[in-house]
Amino acid sequence: MTYSKYQYIAALFLHEGTYAAGWLRCFFKRKLLMHHFLRMAAALLLAAASLFGAAAGAQTAPRMLGKYMGPIPEKYAALAALGGVRTGNLNASPQNTAYIFFDPNCGWCKRAYQESLQYGAHVSIQWLPVNILRRNARAEQQAASVLVGGAAARANLQAVMAGARPEVGVTQEMRRQLRQNEALLRSLLGQRTSVPTAVILDRTQQRPATLAGATMHTLYGAP
Repeated sequence: MTYSKYQYIAALFLHEGTYAAGWLRCFFKRKLLMHHFLRMAAALLLAAASLFGAAAGAQTAPRMLGKYMGPIPEKYAALAALGGVRTGNLNASPQNTAYIFFDPNCGWCKRAYQESLQYGAHVSIQWLPVNILRRNARAEQQAASVLVGGAAARANLQAVMAGARPEVGVTQEMRRQLRQNEALLRSLLGQRTSVPTAVILDRTQQRPATLAGATMHTLYGAP
């Protein structure tokens, strides 16, 4: 059978139109499927956000508030014998004390110390000096100055946290204590160093915890 020019053109348009209609049906079907997919994805994301939000909320509870009933390992008990200076409640037991490794030249350590002053005697913190950031004579003298003991050590801690360098003679015993503090810090962090690092008996998980970069709010909540 032969077609005229006009019949051929009409047949061509009919074929292309059918193809176009099929393509449009497929397009809109895919759009509908995509719409349902996006709605399901959004619902899953909201559920995940709710779960993670609940978990995050649980983790942001103050770590040092409440009663501790968990185990106390030997390494934690050894912290009380390290060279350092106590602030806040000077009569608190080791179980109720946060042990914080700090370097006098660490800005975050200075911030943590200033924040701790807002809590007064409601908290007990043992500040354990290390000299890991600069390792020069001035930095060593700053770190060693808080090892003199008593009220003088607390005065020196306040001074070094303000950037001063108390005039103290660095003894071999002070150097030994600084090395001992650093060695324990490295053992807690897998031979790494990071300050401030708090070692506590975590009330939220009822086990000892080592918290690199800990803040007062993490430990005690709002003052």
